[in-house]
Amino acid sequence: MQIKLSQKTLDLIAAGRGGEDTDKQKNMLIKKLLSEKICFAVCVSIRTFKISSIEDMSRDYFLIAFKRDLKKIGEKIDEQDSEYSGIQQHDMNKHEILFFKQNINEFIKIQHNELGRIYELKNNSFKKYYDSKKTK
Repeated sequence: MQIKLSQKTLDLIAAGRGGEDTDKQKNMLIKKLLSEKICFAVCVSIRTFKISSIEDMSRDYFLIAFKRDLKKIGEKIDEQDSEYSGIQQHDMNKHEILFFKQNINEFIKIQHNELGRIYELKNNSFKKYYDSKKTK
């Protein structure tokens, strides 16, 4: 399936934008995945902590992709115990989160509940891709 990105997103990838120009920003995994047209999903986990009358909520951003696709672009693969074999999780840093938010128009929200949200690329569903690879 072909991924179609807006010209703004392509320009941001090429320019390495997302705040100040650092090595971390130039080597962001989310940019590599977009530029190499690799299918992935972005997940936002919402955690709520309650004690007496105090409530605190935090959000963790991470992306998921197939390990074999990450190997194709030279990404280090961490072996993790998971019920979803072949899937790799990557915790997003503040630069990747900012880049994601700046390019939210390239994604669609496919799930939203009290536990969090899941976003897929508009033209490349990770769920469909996962299901097609799972049956083979």
